[in-house]
Amino acid sequence: AAGVAALCRNNRLDKLESLSLRRGFIGNAGITSLCRCESFRPRYLDLELTHFDGQCIPAMVESGMLERVEFLSVHWNTSIGDEGAKALARASMPALKHINLSRIRMTDEGGEAVLAAPWLDGVRELNIWDNDLGPRSMRALANNPAMKSLITITMHAKSLDADAIEQFAQTPYVSSLRKIKLPGQLYNADAWQALADSGNFPDLEL
Repeated sequence: AAGVAALCRNNRLDKLESLSLRRGFIGNAGITSLCRCESFRPRYLDLELTHFDGQCIPAMVESGMLERVEFLSVHWNTSIGDEGAKALARASMPALKHINLSRIRMTDEGGEAVLAAPWLDGVRELNIWDNDLGPRSMRALANNPAMKSLITITMHAKSLDADAIEQFAQTPYVSSLRKIKLPGQLYNADAWQALADSGNFPDLEL
């Protein structure tokens, strides 16, 4: 956290386009320091396993630090949870292209908010793997018009039931989807074949 505070004192911080603090134990204090940096507007921000919790997300949103971000990873910050996810859903991230929300202990409560967020409009890669998301969240995703740019999604097979898969097959909003990744999971091949057979996903890889 002390190193982040020192970084924030740099008068050239407004020139910083990319910042990775991956696996650095900066905690809530480090995130709070970043939020206080008025000129900090990165395009690439990797906060994987930096040990902060959901209480920091509202401050990140209000600070404006996410307004230019194109890549954002909060992977493996398991204390973010639903409250943090819901706060992130309210963020202004018009430039966002890639977001990694895996392993943040998000359930359908937070998942429904995130998967209906307006900033998904330009997202091409979405990772929501290893959360406790169910079919409710997947139905929210399938019915979100903002998903038109989505190319790749990584998630748990347990998040999908037959109804959710059918909605994916029929929705007009994810026709650009090319790859569905289910790391380390078994899934119903017949159900997934329905996606391929729907004609909406001519280049889909399962």
